[in-house]
Amino acid sequence: MNIRLNPLTALICGVLLASPAMAAQEGSRQDLGLSDYRYFKVYPHIERAQKALKQNDETRALRSFEHAHQMAPESLRLTLWLAEAYRHFGHNNKAQALLESELKKHPQNADLQRALEAIPVPAPDIHTTEQLVALQKQCDATPTVRCRSDVGNYAIKLNQLDIARAQLTDAKFRHTKEGLALADNYTQRAIFLQQWAAADQGFALLDGEATLTDAQYQQWFAILLHMQRDQRILDLQSQGVMNTAGMQLAYAQSLAERQALGPLRRYLANRKPEFSTPAEEHNWMRLLATYSQQPGNAVANWPVKHAENKKYVLSTLVPIRIQQGDWQGANQLLNTFPESQVLDQRLALSLAQKDTPSSLRLLNQINQTRGLTAQELGTLSYQLAAHPEWMNAENKARLAKPLPTPAQRMAQARLFLGKEDCTIVRNLLGDLSPQYDAESWSHLAQCYPWQPGLALYAAQQAAARDSSPYYQRQVGYLAYSAEDYALAQANGVVAPQTSAAAEPDDAARGFALAAQGKHREARDALEKARKIQPDSPEILRQLVFLNEHLDDKPNTKQYSERVVDDIDNTLTPQQSLSDKQQEDRFAFRRIHEDSQRRWTFSYDGSFGLTPDSLNSGGSNNGVQQNKSYRSYQQFEAEYRVGKNKILDGDQLSVYSRVFAGSKDNNFVPVDEPMLGIGVRWKPLRDQVIYLAAEQQIPLDHHHGEADLMLRASASFLNGGKFSDDWHPTGNGWMAQNLYLDAAHFVKADYQIYTADYRMSWHQKINHKQTLEPYWHAQYNASTDTPYRDNTLGGVGVRLNTWFGESHYSAFPHKVSVGLEYQRAFSGHNRDTDSKNSLFLTLGARW
Repeated sequence: MNIRLNPLTALICGVLLASPAMAAQEGSRQDLGLSDYRYFKVYPHIERAQKALKQNDETRALRSFEHAHQMAPESLRLTLWLAEAYRHFGHNNKAQALLESELKKHPQNADLQRALEAIPVPAPDIHTTEQLVALQKQCDATPTVRCRSDVGNYAIKLNQLDIARAQLTDAKFRHTKEGLALADNYTQRAIFLQQWAAADQGFALLDGEATLTDAQYQQWFAILLHMQRDQRILDLQSQGVMNTAGMQLAYAQSLAERQALGPLRRYLANRKPEFSTPAEEHNWMRLLATYSQQPGNAVANWPVKHAENKKYVLSTLVPIRIQQGDWQGANQLLNTFPESQVLDQRLALSLAQKDTPSSLRLLNQINQTRGLTAQELGTLSYQLAAHPEWMNAENKARLAKPLPTPAQRMAQARLFLGKEDCTIVRNLLGDLSPQYDAESWSHLAQCYPWQPGLALYAAQQAAARDSSPYYQRQVGYLAYSAEDYALAQANGVVAPQTSAAAEPDDAARGFALAAQGKHREARDALEKARKIQPDSPEILRQLVFLNEHLDDKPNTKQYSERVVDDIDNTLTPQQSLSDKQQEDRFAFRRIHEDSQRRWTFSYDGSFGLTPDSLNSGGSNNGVQQNKSYRSYQQFEAEYRVGKNKILDGDQLSVYSRVFAGSKDNNFVPVDEPMLGIGVRWKPLRDQVIYLAAEQQIPLDHHHGEADLMLRASASFLNGGKFSDDWHPTGNGWMAQNLYLDAAHFVKADYQIYTADYRMSWHQKINHKQTLEPYWHAQYNASTDTPYRDNTLGGVGVRLNTWFGESHYSAFPHKVSVGLEYQRAFSGHNRDTDSKNSLFLTLGARW
């Protein structure tokens, strides 16, 4: 049979017959994902496009590829070819737009993603946080590996670690090499910025990818130690990381430094690290000996790896046996070494047993072998000072010879305390080494009785090293002997009166002027006197009061610190401060704190715990006129303008406050809020009396009226030992206060009055808290029409806490919380339906 095919039929048959062979090839029907028919329709356009591409014919190539893509838009291979053609002819933006569009349809397609990432994109020009945030928004809309990397690395350069960290939450990006690089950069930048929590997060990310090096684990471990992330360290060590012997030692040492004794003991008991160096093993054994629950057993059971540490076991166990009084056990340990060795431990045992002949023999043996250290000489000197009969002529002659170091010579000199041994002392300390301590210089000063100048020099060297009163008095007495009366008087020794002293006494003149109220002249006179008597307590204290009165804050601060130091210098190991000294010290610390205060912030609140509890609208709290509230609160900020502004000794302040109450059954006092802005004047220095003018403005325009309040208030009987300020002595103190208050509202044209007497007992709970039971009686009156008044009494208890003190400043802050029961006894035209009320009271001063 003779079959003839026309050319078109032959082409179709050829394509169909070739299809199986092309199945695994790029551009095949299967690769393009097309049916036979659509492949037949599209293939001619692909062939023309590829031919034009080889001929670099941009117009025909792009037109043919675009037409083929329009005919089969679902074909990913056509999409990739069209994108490559766009890139070939320099249309990167079109290629990028095409691939991004297709990725939205096929977000998991790796070929599309690789093609998009292969397109070179100019690096964005990012210099500000605003530009960075804009770039981040673009990336979040169409995320790619490149944009995530760009955003993250620019964020690191701008120290915006939160933004960099946000990019790493994209798990797909985090697993790429770019993501790992960003995580590493993020971690190192966090370390550089000392943002330890961020560095910890970065290392955790890298650890999750199993990419951390030993050096990075060391970094991470150091950060976790710094952050005291104990559980994190233990968890990681349980996983087999951060678990080297050195890291275990470092972690245990960190617990010891923090005195975390419970966790440290458990850690030491459960770990057996193998140390590669003797020093590390020694440090671990020292921890065992110091902090283990049973240190003797812990050290004895430790498998010593390095021979150098075997003597350490002995030096550790012997003191433990000595401490336990186990002389036999200590001797058994010592007998494992030759008699000429471990002399230090043998000496410690002999001293503990008070075996003086043995101690002296061992000290002689140590001295012949290597020479005594200053500490050993010190031990010997204290032993022999207590028992001088133990030192024979041979010991005395040998120990009188100067040893090479100043520390050794100081220890030697302490063996010779009597005047008969001054020759030896001068021989030992006569080189006048600047390394000698105050005790040695003072000792030397006593051994120059015929040379007062040299004795005075030595005493001054002692006082320069220790400012305690003993050394100052020694300088004073020796200065007196050397006829240096000014120096003697400056150090507390009164000089004789001479005809040359006929000039006016500046100190006496200063005190007299202060008594006359001539404060500035008094200060000038006492400043002159201070140059002659720089450490006179009386002059220093008077200068504190004068500078406080003159509102000279820097000098008040300086002199009050000097007075506190002067009181502290009377402390000795054998003598504490008297009650009077403690009270004086607190008073000057209070002056120091008050002299630095400009701003004072305060809060007062009274909350009715029963529905019929009523706070009367007395002028003591300045609520709106004629109002009674269940609850009331006030916030105030006061700024001190200064003293001596209108009258000598006065104080002027400006303030602002916000106050509100609660109506009906409300508990929270937020109703009818008012703003008060005013000026407050304290005209008298020594009396707590205030005059104020305050403009009141309603913050709720539906309630209340603006008005000007003129106010006078006073507090009596609340000073000295009856004050509510902290008392440094005793277990508690009695306090009382008579508070009087009167206010006139100009616009409303009426007055309100309050009188309140309170008595309480402050029982100290600790060094900064008191529990204060109290009672008070109060009278309130208003001249509004009709006239109103009431009389009430209350009993309650408060917990007071003072805090914020420093070495020179008394407590600047106080917080109080209390409970008070009130009963109204009488009243006219007042809210007296319920005579009983219960209140929660809060107060704070900052």
